[in-house]
Amino acid sequence: MATPKRDGLVRAIASERSGQVVAALAVVMVGLYFLDVLSEQLAGTLLGSAALLGAGWYVGRRLLESAFDRKSERIAIVLGALVVVAGAVPLVKTLLPGTPLATGKLAQPGDHLAVPDAGSHVRLLVHAHIAGSGAAAVDYRLVADHDNLSGHLERRTRAARIGRGVRTQVADSLDTEYQAATLDDGAEHNITLESLRGAPDGPLEVKVFRDRVPFPFEIGAALLLCAAVGIVVARRGGAPQAVAVTAAAMCFALLAYLWATPSHAVGPEIGAGLVGTFAGSAVGFVIAWLSRKAFAHS
Repeated sequence: MATPKRDGLVRAIASERSGQVVAALAVVMVGLYFLDVLSEQLAGTLLGSAALLGAGWYVGRRLLESAFDRKSERIAIVLGALVVVAGAVPLVKTLLPGTPLATGKLAQPGDHLAVPDAGSHVRLLVHAHIAGSGAAAVDYRLVADHDNLSGHLERRTRAARIGRGVRTQVADSLDTEYQAATLDDGAEHNITLESLRGAPDGPLEVKVFRDRVPFPFEIGAALLLCAAVGIVVARRGGAPQAVAVTAAAMCFALLAYLWATPSHAVGPEIGAGLVGTFAGSAVGFVIAWLSRKAFAHS
């Protein structure tokens, strides 16, 4: 039986105005970020949320176009919502990781950080202060129990135009990154610094976070969601663009998980969005084609 609340939700998703509002919010947030009104972490969180909401809205709207009863409308709404949720999990883990299990500074080879037992999968947020003001780099090697982790942090310089005919050198610091590690079974674990080379200005700063949903599971969930949307599109003669946008959104979220950090979020998200738009869309159209071949007549 139809309800006003459900009918209102369907109309909101089917309306083009909803998508225009999300797009406008994304543009406003990017503008506020470049005006230094929003912090890197907040701007990245809001921008990623807007991108996923827009993708979920588009998928739900496209699926509603081929919906013919209340059941198919519910499926369209649920799949659109799942696009948002599945993309938000890696994004939130990256930009809002929460309270670390352990935090410490490692200056000399042999220095270690004790980590309490919290499951086998963790993520390390590694930061280094890089000496000087020009181009420089820091290379490090950590051992998490028996898991070897190597990293490269750097500061790059590039020419930037600041006025008519005036150019200057601008530094871009990529001094923070995540590392995924698998810890051994046991009550306590150690993150040990094996080497620290280059131009560090102080010790290596390490924070350890629990990784409740490891990256391979996120990839699997993304593929299952793309397949589910593909099957619905194939069986109901829907628009294959719904599958392409689902795959693009998942690609965006997974790449942001790999590239972004709380202190360096917007640039990696823009890059993830560009790659996801092309690579994810191509994968999505392939999934749509395979789904149509397999399920179009079932």
